[in-house]
Amino acid sequence: MKQIPHLAESFGQILQKFRERSGLTQIELATKIDCSLSYIGFLEHGKKVPTLTTFHLLCEALEVTPYEFMDAYQSIIISKTEK
Repeated sequence: MKQIPHLAESFGQILQKFRERSGLTQIELATKIDCSLSYIGFLEHGKKVPTLTTFHLLCEALEVTPYEFMDAYQSIIISKTEK
């Protein structure tokens, strides 16, 4: 399977951007989706990637559509692969 660099890191950057835009702390987001604070930290630092279920919970908590999230995510991936 082809590896695409920066996937988890880019996901984390977008997650943090939308979390901060929504005015939530990491602990508030973790509480909203019923997960640990450390898991949110792992996601934002590109150490883990969420399941689809968790991704949808994140989008609901952040009040963004999955499309909005993935559109922003794709923009970062494209910019990093062009470098």
